[in-house]
Amino acid sequence: MMIKMPEDKYQLKAAFTRAAVYAVSAVSVMSLDRADALLTLGLTMGIAAYSAWDIQKKHGKRFEAMPELDEDHHIVQAAKRFSARAGVKAPSVRVQMAGEEKPIIDFIGTTNQYMIVNASEFMNHNNLSDEEKDGTIAHEIAHIEHGDVTHGQIDNAAYIALCISTIGMAAEQMMQGHIAQALLSSSILPLVALASRYVDRQTEYSADQRGFELTDDKEALISGFRHFNYVSGEGELKDMVHGHPIATKLLNAYLAIHEIFSEHPMGQKRIAALEEYSKVYKPS
Repeated sequence: MMIKMPEDKYQLKAAFTRAAVYAVSAVSVMSLDRADALLTLGLTMGIAAYSAWDIQKKHGKRFEAMPELDEDHHIVQAAKRFSARAGVKAPSVRVQMAGEEKPIIDFIGTTNQYMIVNASEFMNHNNLSDEEKDGTIAHEIAHIEHGDVTHGQIDNAAYIALCISTIGMAAEQMMQGHIAQALLSSSILPLVALASRYVDRQTEYSADQRGFELTDDKEALISGFRHFNYVSGEGELKDMVHGHPIATKLLNAYLAIHEIFSEHPMGQKRIAALEEYSKVYKPS
């Protein structure tokens, strides 16, 4: 999977944040002596390679065992249509059946090879129109087009290297009695974890925007977002506190804090961003 250059402001934000994390990781490794640096790089490559192999082996077999949707199914046709528009190979659409012991996804998810749809919560959901499903499918195709899965694998390698080098450095400092210095050194890890979540949210905004371009149907995409908002509970919570200013402020503060640690932006923010983009979007 080729990694494309950033094409919108969200991809640019993600790229700059990634570059900063990669730089911090490189500086952390280079601050070690040669033997420790080589050991860190070796461990990083080994863990990253094993992780990629393990995921491919376990999830690949699981995906292959899932039922594949018929070629004439609406979801398959939509995935092919949007993949063609995006210039990527259409993924194989597999169905995660209801009642699986360890479900992979709540609604729909994508790797470079497979699109997994939840049978009860997405494929057969009576409250979702075909147009709303199309918007969500286009969003997932955008993740493939943007190379987000590949980006994530590279990100993981950088985070692993940073963790190993930082923990090793902090442990050495503690053994030398430099407790405060060790705590300061290790404080970079939670900041990088938050940065990784920020990158995830930017990729979601970018996929929303590209999904709209692929479907050219803002209303269907936004309608789908609103539905998923209520499924996730965000919409219901806001309805409960509607008309209560203090409760609304407390809920908004909670949601804002929750979002910092989340891979996905709040639904209302995604809708607002899509509304803003639709005002300046010009179909090619």
